[in-house]
Amino acid sequence: DYIEAYNAFMAAFTLDPESEEVKQVLGVSAVRAEKQKAQEKILPILEETNRLIAGKKELDTEIASIQKTIDKLRRKIQGHEDFKAKKPLWDEEKKLTAKRVEQLATEGRIISNLSTILGYDGQHPEARKSLSRLYYEKFKVAEQLNDPEQMAYQRELVLAFDDGEYEKLLQLNGRATVTTLPKA
Repeated sequence: DYIEAYNAFMAAFTLDPESEEVKQVLGVSAVRAEKQKAQEKILPILEETNRLIAGKKELDTEIASIQKTIDKLRRKIQGHEDFKAKKPLWDEEKKLTAKRVEQLATEGRIISNLSTILGYDGQHPEARKSLSRLYYEKFKVAEQLNDPEQMAYQRELVLAFDDGEYEKLLQLNGRATVTTLPKA
């Protein structure tokens, strides 16, 4: 336990404040004690964050399911139909909006927690990996929506925390070939 070691060296330092050996060891043990204290603070935040991440995955699944339901309802509804026919669609759209708000709030808490962890340990690998994964997911959404501004923004956030896992994926270029009938 580095904290106990630090306290022992502090006691030795008070007995002999001129000892260079005690001063040197005291400095090293102080750094290690601070790192241990930081790790003790990080652990409960990390546990909460992992629960939030699991909850976000469930929300993502729910949102995808609601979106599929909305798509089916939209295909069934004709423009001339009355309130009663359109109400199930509107109810699902309200539900989707509420889930998206919940999803964004959860993402905000996740990012806040991970930022707090990085405040204690700027190189914490799990926090950095979780942030890069979250921002990469947001990058993919921006890509699907063909939103180059959000893509550029999310790409920079991914790269700020990436350990190399996503950098390669962000550099991949694709090519699409379109074949028309009759030939153009």
